Amino acid sequence: MTTPLESTEPPPRTESGFEAFQQFVLSNAALQDSLTGIIEREAFTRRAVELGQQHGFSFQPAEVEAAIRAARRAWSESRML
Repeated sequence: MTTPLESTEPPPRTESGFEAFQQFVLSNAALQDSLTGIIEREAFTRRAVELGQQHGFSFQPAEVEAAIRAARRAWSESRML
């Protein structure tokens, strides 16, 4: 059963595949649950790519890794303020 906040269709592809997938995941609790708790970075990357493909997105593991690095950098910089 889908709640109003959970979309089952990918959004229009106006961004790179991974950026669009990130937005799709944020609107879908089941996908969030599927990724939550994966501690190993490589396992998370593999699962994100698998889920993306299952939902019609196309992106490379390197895009996931770059997003993880950017998020870590932003978090670290926010802690320095």
